[in-house]
Amino acid sequence: MQFPETVCNSPWEDSLAKAQAKTKPIWRPSALQRRVSEVARLTAEREAAHVPWPQLYAVREKYVEWEAFALWARAIEGTEGDFPEWLGKAVEKRCRGFLKLVADKKQEHPGDPTFFWYHLERWINQRIFGQAWQGGWMNAVGYYAARDLASLRNHAYWEYCERQWKHSKPAAYPSFQRMAESLRALQ
Repeated sequence: MQFPETVCNSPWEDSLAKAQAKTKPIWRPSALQRRVSEVARLTAEREAAHVPWPQLYAVREKYVEWEAFALWARAIEGTEGDFPEWLGKAVEKRCRGFLKLVADKKQEHPGDPTFFWYHLERWINQRIFGQAWQGGWMNAVGYYAARDLASLRNHAYWEYCERQWKHSKPAAYPSFQRMAESLRALQ
């Protein structure tokens, strides 16, 4: 008795069929993750209800722009393992008083590692978005900004740059203006 050739697969065809049959499981959030997400949404909606939408929208847009700046500094610090002096000067030009804040933090906690990007994010949130913090609607700003495509793009580009720069450190890092132009080109 002879079998048709299509019944018996070669080892390569068998492995290909097995690979195609193994589909990647769909990620589903846990019950806790769904609950945290729901609480964040409800908090943002509650806070947003007390702010005129055009004002919330404008602050959210500004937040996404400042987030890109903080991620640029974070990528450089992550690659260097420290905050280079030239980067400190560039940040100080845009964030007057930031280096003094960092120096004060170093004096308060001399043995602790300094994560400049963390202090930069706090500085930006307190100084640039102080009105939203004091007004009790900063969670709404962050919630809606995190869902903005520009914010998602900023985070993806930051991860890409950090990965590339750790693999092959650039001779010179791009200025924030150059990085911002690259981000706009991705739209």
